[in-house]
Amino acid sequence: MLSSMRSFIVFSRPGGGVEVVKRGWSWPAFFFHVLWALWHRMWLLAFGAWLGEVLAPASFAVVFEFLSRAGLDVLPLVLAAGLAFGLGVPVAFGSRGNAWRRAHLRSRGFVEHGIVAAPSAGTAESMFLRSEAVAVAGRAGP
Repeated sequence: MLSSMRSFIVFSRPGGGVEVVKRGWSWPAFFFHVLWALWHRMWLLAFGAWLGEVLAPASFAVVFEFLSRAGLDVLPLVLAAGLAFGLGVPVAFGSRGNAWRRAHLRSRGFVEHGIVAAPSAGTAESMFLRSEAVAVAGRAGP
């Protein structure tokens, strides 16, 4: 059975450290966006997502209460806002999370080396490290 190949972008930091980031959708970012951002040391993104998750329901409640007292049927608005916010944030993280992570790594001084096709991030990192070892050995020469 053939394993599914994925595309990964490899980064290294001058002085040591390799990071491999998958291209495309991120299921961990979709399901656990705040924890995912914290895990990858994207503090402001994590704080913003957390703050939005804390403040949005309270803000919606105030607005919907005001509209309800004005005599409007707020149930369709509650459902639409809940669906938009409840799915909008996770979908944004799932679809853009890895791109945000790549930009974050660049801002921290990591250098992008290119794309590696591999079945997993660990395999992509191993392939990159082996290719770097061969390149270094080739430069040393006889």
